[in-house]
Amino acid sequence: MDYRAIVPLLTYPDRMSRCLKVLAEESLDGTALKPHHVPFIFAVGTRDGVSQKELCAVIPVDKSRVSTVIHELMGLGLVYNGSSRKTWDIRLTDAGREAFRTMERGLSSLCEEIFGPVPEEDLREFVGMTVKINARVDEVMASRLVRRPLLSITGTMGCYYIEEKFEPHRFNGCGTNHL
Repeated sequence: MDYRAIVPLLTYPDRMSRCLKVLAEESLDGTALKPHHVPFIFAVGTRDGVSQKELCAVIPVDKSRVSTVIHELMGLGLVYNGSSRKTWDIRLTDAGREAFRTMERGLSSLCEEIFGPVPEEDLREFVGMTVKINARVDEVMASRLVRRPLLSITGTMGCYYIEEKFEPHRFNGCGTNHL
């Protein structure tokens, strides 16, 4: 394959990240929420109770960052720990559920703004290809990190934390950064 054919793909992740960050900041303006809270509200809101370990599996950040953001959200009154055991059971409060619904509406609007002109069949095909490419990126990164571990990989909107033992589910090559 001629590398020139994929040049537009090389700029896509950063371009999309910048766009999503700007749109998230606009939609969160006037609230105490920050863009890095969004994936956490979605992850907790789409599950009926979730542990910090489970959050690490779905949001590409390390466990200390998960803990920090969960405590921020607790301080904002959006989540609570529904367990008295060592393993947390993180759930949305009523205010958190309202924030989740507001974010869902915002995400629908954002998707329409960005992807509205794209035919649905093309969008489905693009998403399918993206899933395949992300899986391959995970494989390539895993093989490289076994030989030469990286401490972190930084994107436009934040950091993906990579530990010496590469965990493919924690590096998905896309998503928000500065989580």
